[in-house]
Amino acid sequence: MLNLKCFFVRYCLYCYLFLFFSVPSFSQTLVENNSSEVTLYLRSGEVIKGSFDQKAKDEVVIKKLGNRLAFNADDILRIEDSSGKITVPRKLPFKTAIVTYYWKGKKTGKEIVYIDALHNKIVIEDFTKTDSGDLNVPKEKREIYDGVNLIHLDMKAKKGILTKREGDVIANVFREDLYVGDVITRKTVLEKDCFMYEKENGSTAAFWKGILLNENQVNRINAAYNRSRTAVDIQQDVPLPVEKFGIPLDIVIQTNEDMMKDFEKMRSSAKKEEGIRK
Repeated sequence: MLNLKCFFVRYCLYCYLFLFFSVPSFSQTLVENNSSEVTLYLRSGEVIKGSFDQKAKDEVVIKKLGNRLAFNADDILRIEDSSGKITVPRKLPFKTAIVTYYWKGKKTGKEIVYIDALHNKIVIEDFTKTDSGDLNVPKEKREIYDGVNLIHLDMKAKKGILTKREGDVIANVFREDLYVGDVITRKTVLEKDCFMYEKENGSTAAFWKGILLNENQVNRINAAYNRSRTAVDIQQDVPLPVEKFGIPLDIVIQTNEDMMKDFEKMRSSAKKEEGIRK
């Protein structure tokens, strides 16, 4: 009986080790897909092309002209294979997160961002208003990204627009790529060590692991249009409200194609009316 138990334990251990070491590594995946040629996009604005060599915990190594070049993972915005597919989206240091922002200046109010890093989903709730005539009314809007679609919801108007955005990752939503190549310093926001970019006009943006935590938009022509957004709270690895990622039943969703069809109908109708008047 004892021998049988020992055999069973050894068998289970063997199965576990087999499954564990059978999982394809990053390098195996690239070789199987014939995608050993990669392109690294660095925060400095540089673009490096070469053959993938290995990926360690904190760095990526590629071969270029017979040399092995190592890059710190924090210095890399993204890595693409030869087909342009993002092969290494940034790994976030949490499974879920809720980030709360406040806007000041020309735009005021609150934004709440819900991040599901495991499933590459993100929701942005917008409760802001802009000090500009009719726009000076608090919004109640929601944007949903799921790696395939981008859905804009106007909760007050009960309308929504769906746009195909296949392949997007969470980092694309915060658009750190817009600042790549600008002056880089470091800044601490909510005890997070951020990369801070500064543009020639004085606008700045601080990113932590690809997530925007602070932004100052400067208008040199008219300072009255300056505005800033700052994260005031980050909750990591917390339950996310499921309903935020869904579309309420009372909201009518249109695609871009639907909107174009409606526009063509309106234009055709206007032409007919114009013809009748003549």
